[in-house]
Amino acid sequence: MVGRAASALFLLVGTLGVLVSCERSQVRAARELLVRARDALQTLPFQGIVRVQGPVEPERPPEVRYKVTVNPPEEPRIERLDPSPAPPKAPNGPRRRPPSRRGRIPVPSLDRIDLLLKNYAPSLPGEELVAGRSTRVMALSPRHPDRPEVKLWLDGETGLPLRTEERWLSGLSEIVLFEEFSPGKASQSAPVEASKVAPPPRREPVTVEVARSRLPFPPVQPATLPAGFELVGTWILKPEGRRPGGPGPGPGGPAPAPGAPGAAQVPPAPAAPPRPGRLQLEYSDGWTRITVFESSADEPESPPRERPGARPRKVEPEQQVAAGSLVVKKRDLGPVRMFHFTLGGTRVAVFGKLPERELLLMIETAQAR
Repeated sequence: MVGRAASALFLLVGTLGVLVSCERSQVRAARELLVRARDALQTLPFQGIVRVQGPVEPERPPEVRYKVTVNPPEEPRIERLDPSPAPPKAPNGPRRRPPSRRGRIPVPSLDRIDLLLKNYAPSLPGEELVAGRSTRVMALSPRHPDRPEVKLWLDGETGLPLRTEERWLSGLSEIVLFEEFSPGKASQSAPVEASKVAPPPRREPVTVEVARSRLPFPPVQPATLPAGFELVGTWILKPEGRRPGGPGPGPGGPAPAPGAPGAAQVPPAPAAPPRPGRLQLEYSDGWTRITVFESSADEPESPPRERPGARPRKVEPEQQVAAGSLVVKKRDLGPVRMFHFTLGGTRVAVFGKLPERELLLMIETAQAR
């Protein structure tokens, strides 16, 4: 009897050892693939057609297609391919569509790999074709409840993620898929011009202690974070000077030259002082992010900016909810929940995809420090 029990215990320990060894091997292989993907996203030139499916956001249909061109060190060029209403006709010219924008490409940045593997268990179920190319499939299963199941399809040649799936238990999902993909510089790419190089960053990385000494309001931080989340970045958003009072006579026209008719009647307006800086804090579990913006409660809130020719935005109504002793205003922005409140002399806005109860617990423990 004792011998059977000892044999069973030995078999159990051996099985657990094999499982632990397999998990460590999977983590090592996943880390190598993720590091390769991150480096490729930062340095590799490529172009392609990207389809983004869901989640439904304000002013965006459930499926959108983009033409993406990436030629480091230039800013990525992103052109929306889906038909959209033409903007209104200019006062003295034909209808014009805004040029393709430059900004963040719609693929994961993978900039917190160790944190990602700490909170998500990787597995490598096999290989599949995406955009006609062989890819290695990686599944990331959350180690904490109420987090998304993630799958990545990593290109075998370049390591870039050609398909990404994010699925939440609530039914929310998002798929980013390359329909066409070609590595290498675009054939029409011109030499890098000064105007095309990424402009100086408008946000400065700092510590919370430095922000406290430089901003006219006390930073607010939560005492409790959702499971697996850490503070991964703190930035001061550099203030922009406001424009002078007006551009001169006529819609959008320049100020009259000295000596021209009307010059004496339109003196140049002084530039308004710059707005105080704002603080941005970012929390992450390696995949999901919570972004917090803070500003002085004495500064008047700015109305939302409207792009020239854009359709009027549909603004969802706000709701009041309680987070401990705080009264918080809530608004759903598609898949993202936004909460804003004032604590002491600081106005705070919190954006995240996590369940409402987790974000409210984080807000409830917020303290000005």
